Amino acid sequence: MIRLFGDTDITSYRRDVKDSAQLSDAYGLIVRERQYRLNDPISQYNPVVAGSLLDRNWRNASLEEFDKFGNLTYRAAINDVGFSYADDGRMTLITARDTFGVLKDWSVEEYALLSSAELANRYHSSANQARQYAGDITLTVVGTPPALSAANIGNIVSFEPDIVPRYQIVTVPSATSFTLDRPLEFDITNTTIARIMAPTIKTGPAAVRDALLAAGITNLNTSFNVLDAQDAAAGLQLRLFVRKEQKTKLTDHLNTIMDMTDLFLTVNSDGQVGIIRGLQYDGTLITREITDKEIILPLTIAFEKSKLYFAYDCLYYSSGKVAVTSGTVSNDLLNAYAARERWQPVSAATESPLEYRYLYATQAAADFFGNRRISYNGRPRVRLSCSLKRAPSGRPNEPYNLAIGDRFLLSCYFGGGRGIEREPVVVVGYEYDDEKQYYSRVELELSNYLFPELPVP
Repeated sequence: MIRLFGDTDITSYRRDVKDSAQLSDAYGLIVRERQYRLNDPISQYNPVVAGSLLDRNWRNASLEEFDKFGNLTYRAAINDVGFSYADDGRMTLITARDTFGVLKDWSVEEYALLSSAELANRYHSSANQARQYAGDITLTVVGTPPALSAANIGNIVSFEPDIVPRYQIVTVPSATSFTLDRPLEFDITNTTIARIMAPTIKTGPAAVRDALLAAGITNLNTSFNVLDAQDAAAGLQLRLFVRKEQKTKLTDHLNTIMDMTDLFLTVNSDGQVGIIRGLQYDGTLITREITDKEIILPLTIAFEKSKLYFAYDCLYYSSGKVAVTSGTVSNDLLNAYAARERWQPVSAATESPLEYRYLYATQAAADFFGNRRISYNGRPRVRLSCSLKRAPSGRPNEPYNLAIGDRFLLSCYFGGGRGIEREPVVVVGYEYDDEKQYYSRVELELSNYLFPELPVP
């Protein structure tokens, strides 16, 4: 069943639907999209007809799909509509995107808020200060805000309710006073609250999780918390300082974090969002298989070379400064593949850490992710493209329900007694044709074959 607006069944009007997802070239950001063509001979859904079901109220409207048992298999919001009139009849066209696709252009903030009107623990000015005052500003403590110290030099301050002008702290004479980088541009009183913003230290999974939650995406699985705990225990963290005036889009924010920490988002059939660490096979048990019995020819094999790196340069925070750490692949790899690209997730700009939205928190974190990147992308990766049955042969009631990041063991025959047998692969793209009940395109990446970093199961 397909339902619009939570209560309108449009299943009988459906002509065909295609479902697709792709690990994009821009660091794996996923927008899962479905396109529907509805038989509409009397234009009851036509969005340009006054009084139709989709007249003026279609944008971000709810669309849900259920299987024959009533289980939800897809939840999305309408992104676009249209109408076509041709020899094969009149059709209303609907394009729907999962929740993440709808919110991808939202603006992001990511920093530690030390004092603000919205916090129970905060600072406010202890005295009236006139415009052009340039001396120390003494503060009165409300509650128990963090004590100020030299570590707060460079933090951003505004005086509420205004968010501008914004100043930088240049000295901290005491735990309850600071000096700003320039004279006050407006008068403040002895009750004016200081809004103090500082960089925050987080793991990549935590930063991605928090950004999605702030955008209103709550159907997240436990993979975010699991990876966050692992990275925090290993000290693999980022230093983030993303502010409203920088107008950073959710997609750009997530792209950068996921690129820096080798993460990929995945959305399963019921719209639940998860996260995985890298494409490389990690040695865990894989229970699902794809064989020649499920593959629909033609099958093509190619090498993925768009992310072929021989070295990395990663910026990190070091005692109030920005430092860089670098590494290269082995000479054997360099000679074999002649890679010329250096992986540089953040470009060097200035010496001030406050000017960077994203830095590694430590050199150890920078080297860990730099080495991880060139160990996997220091050589071309093998990708296979084909069509695929909707379910394993002999098990029609166990459909694949592919999602980006799914792991399988692949077995296929190439000829001459040669082929691949139970090799780990990861799904990096697919398109499902609901009318014909098969995957018209599936793209798989061999995550261990030819270059086995870990044993084959």
